[in-house]
Amino acid sequence: MKALNVLLVLGAVGGGYYYQTHRHEAAVVSTASSNGFVDVPAVQDAVPGRVMVIAAKHCSKEDAQRADALAKDLAAKGVAVDRTDKLAFTMDGDTSPDVAQNLQNIMNGPLPAVIVDGRGSSNPSLAEVLAEVKRDTP
Repeated sequence: MKALNVLLVLGAVGGGYYYQTHRHEAAVVSTASSNGFVDVPAVQDAVPGRVMVIAAKHCSKEDAQRADALAKDLAAKGVAVDRTDKLAFTMDGDTSPDVAQNLQNIMNGPLPAVIVDGRGSSNPSLAEVLAEVKRDTP
């Protein structure tokens, strides 16, 4: 009987630990658009209607090439795009922890990061970005 009680306690502790360490991932998935874009904090000096393609200045050559190619392909499709290596976000007391976690997940994910009017994704395809742009266009 003691062994069963110990197993129940260990199961409860393990379940609680799993919940605490994975709850933000669930929140990110639950707020994602069908194109995989999630809410992110406001980007300072962002121009509404322009897609931002971001890859760090000293990222790998492959990451930079993906970012450049995506920006070029978006421009060829008539999408207003800014290819940048830096940006700043506005996070205040109204920024939810889930939105802040979304940003962290995107910026720590594979490059390029892409922002479309307050929603972001890590290394999306051209089709996903175009679909998000259409979803956001009235």
